[in-house]
Amino acid sequence: MSTDVDERMGQVVLGHITDIAGGHCSITEAEVEAEPDAALREILAGLLILHEELSFRERERAEAEGRNRELSTPILEVGRRVLLLPLVGVVDFGRSEQMVERALEGISSKGARVLVIDVTGLADIDAGVAGRIGSTIRAVGLLGARTVLTGVSPGNARMLVGMNVELEGVVIRRTLGDGLEAASLKKKKNKKRENKKK
Repeated sequence: MSTDVDERMGQVVLGHITDIAGGHCSITEAEVEAEPDAALREILAGLLILHEELSFRERERAEAEGRNRELSTPILEVGRRVLLLPLVGVVDFGRSEQMVERALEGISSKGARVLVIDVTGLADIDAGVAGRIGSTIRAVGLLGARTVLTGVSPGNARMLVGMNVELEGVVIRRTLGDGLEAASLKKKKNKKRENKKK
């Protein structure tokens, strides 16, 4: 009889541990309270607490990861309908994907007409990042906005040219300040043209 109980307990516990490892838990407080075997009841209660703790930590981790993503690729509104995407440090594939996504989301949600991409803080632009910058520029154009690229170092310039990144129509300035000024001047010229038409 004891062997049957031990075997049942082992199967129940193993099943629940497998569920918890998979990210879900079928143990309920009602099931714990209804369990006639005191030892199994105690184990189930412990597993339920373990699952709740793991779930809590996973939620905290996901929230922290989300905050880190936002901080690692910020989109800043720096003027009326002008957004800034400052790239700093190392940009890996995940961050470069996020760069495109956040830029397009920002342009769409804020109605921006200009995206300034500042690469002053990038150590090196590799082939993947060069391709993503090109993709971002093309996608920004498809949304009816334009791109200003600033802070390109000589090494990064060689990489962009070597990767045949299409820069036609892109305003390129040496410094972020010059790029922001170019973004503002172009807007003012367009506004003057619109006023003359009226």
